[in-house]
Amino acid sequence: MLEVNNLTKVYKSKVVLRDVNFTIGDGGSITGLIGVNGAGKSTLMKIICSLVYPDGGEVLFNGKPVTDSKGERCGKIGYAIESPAFYGELTGKQNLALLADLYPDIEKDAISRTLESVGLKAQANERYKTYSLGMKQRLHIAYALLNEPELLLLDEPFNGIDPVTVKIFKDLFRQLAKNGTAIIISSHNILDMQAICDRVIMLDRGEIMFDKTGLEGVNLEETFYRFCRGDGNAQ
Repeated sequence: MLEVNNLTKVYKSKVVLRDVNFTIGDGGSITGLIGVNGAGKSTLMKIICSLVYPDGGEVLFNGKPVTDSKGERCGKIGYAIESPAFYGELTGKQNLALLADLYPDIEKDAISRTLESVGLKAQANERYKTYSLGMKQRLHIAYALLNEPELLLLDEPFNGIDPVTVKIFKDLFRQLAKNGTAIIISSHNILDMQAICDRVIMLDRGEIMFDKTGLEGVNLEETFYRFCRGDGNAQ
């Protein structure tokens, strides 16, 4: 499904990613991306979903480059990395309706279905500016799910949200994986990652330091401190 080959990115002479390689063979898995601030996690995810272009290497999705010769994104990839410009005066449902116009093949019931899946059915017709932080994050995830992605990328989905929303997200992500979606999640919360991930990739200073599938018996916290030091050289 996903191939990341010799990926390199440099910002103003700083190496953000250095020859990063990994593959995700099929759907139905949750891969955790762990590293200190500045390890290169967000840049890697942005390159995979074509928000940023690499300086070297390539990313293939189902055997094809993630963007075509015209710069259009190929394949069904959803992401919650940088929050969309939601309008405060519009309702959650209205905001999703506007964003759905970006996709040519969104099903008619996709908006209602995704709002329900993230626990926003009751608040669908409330204005975005009245939403709590957790509700805003739920709407962001709903947007990422609109096109029923085969690959879903989530950058810090648990950051700053309440325990109820954390549980909703964990249950949702497990169900999506069970239904065949491949998910990549970055998070600073090692306990959350230990609980939900099938595989963990640790990045430090733009390089993969640890990559393991099957986490039974693995102490992720100890592993993190062993491999991830960080020096602010990436982002």
